[in-house]
Formats: sequence, C-alpha cells, structure tokens
Amino acid sequence: MKREEILSTAGRLISQDRAATYGDAKESHQRIADLWATYLGVSITAKDVAALMVLLKISRSKGAKHVDNWIDVAGYAALAGEMEDGVKKDGLRADIRPHTERESGGDRVACNEE
Repeated sequence: MKREEILSTAGRLISQDRAATYGDAKESHQRIADLWATYLGVSITAKDVAALMVLLKISRSKGAKHVDNWIDVAGYAALAGEMEDGVKKDGLRADIRPHTERESGGDRVACNEE
C-alpha cells in the first residue's frame, strides 16, 4: 500500500466510518481519558489517549506485519494533532505554514513545493 493510500484510508476511517460508528472522536477519547485517569489515578487528556493509541499500534506492528496498524497510527496521529492545544486558528504553526501550503486565489492549497 502506498503512503497516499495509507493516509487517505486513515482519513476516511476517522472522518466517516469510525465517526459514524463511535461518534465524535474528541468526545470518545475524552471518555476513555476519564476512565483511564480514574483507573490509574493520574490526569489524562483526550490527546494523551490518541498518543497512547499510537504507541499501542507501534507495539502491535512489532508482532504482526499488518498495514492496518500503520493506517491506525496515521489516524490517531491526525486526531491528536487536531486536539493539540495552542494551535493557530488555521491549525498550523507559523513556522510550518511556508513549507506546507501556498496561497491560491485566497484558498490555501496543500503542496510539496519549497
């Protein structure tokens, strides 16, 4: 599976399939965070849950060669990035923006150009 397929599959899963099945990702991750926090006696955020799920999937990838683990890593990373505190309104830090997008008639277009 090519990287574009992995990313597009992860995007579809977290935005459509999983959202339809489990509801809003942040709410779901917050419920998990609340349960884990109570069980462990520590503070855990929804973003922590997404990050910890990335680690779980990386661990699983060591024991089994399934592309599903890497699709899930991409999905959980995207969710954690969306939940990140302190991001700019458009979701990008100022130091990243020039490398990831260009202006096109007022609409931002993602690109790989320098």
